[in-house]
Amino acid sequence: MSKMPLKTSSAMHVHGSDGIHASLADDGVLDIYWGESKLYQSSSAAFKDCLESIAPFLRADGVEARKRDLLLVRDHLNVPQVELATHLLEYFDESNSKNMQVRWNGVCLVGFDHASYPNVPALDAQQREALANQVGRWHTSAGNRVKEFELVGVNIDLFCIPMPNVNALRTRVLERMGAK
Repeated sequence: MSKMPLKTSSAMHVHGSDGIHASLADDGVLDIYWGESKLYQSSSAAFKDCLESIAPFLRADGVEARKRDLLLVRDHLNVPQVELATHLLEYFDESNSKNMQVRWNGVCLVGFDHASYPNVPALDAQQREALANQVGRWHTSAGNRVKEFELVGVNIDLFCIPMPNVNALRTRVLERMGAK
């Protein structure tokens, strides 16, 4: 499901979930992925806000938080194959036993400023070590936020994209979208 039906306001593209996707696992469980993205100057702030945003949907106590979005998924299911759509809808029917065969997952894209983004093949050993240390700090920061928002044990795919200037990227994307 795309971003806009999940927004709290259709005039404000920055509020609400960024998307919900699903896949049927080999064990018959429906994996539902809440998507969230944050692009900030600070990696720490990006990790914090991204994981804080999806936490209400992923924690065991998130039944109420999930309910609204799952109703939207049910009503706006974007699956062209009728048989597949019918099968998926069984998971959203509270009277169907498949309703209990669902795993809540997260997928996060976190972008942040990193002015000295390296040309990895051209790095010497000392520069590679410095880069490995930086990646380790990002890993620690993200792990601390997972603990803070009680998401330990939840499957979260976290894509980190350091870039020279988040604000420049945001400005270009918004211009291409025709938004202010």
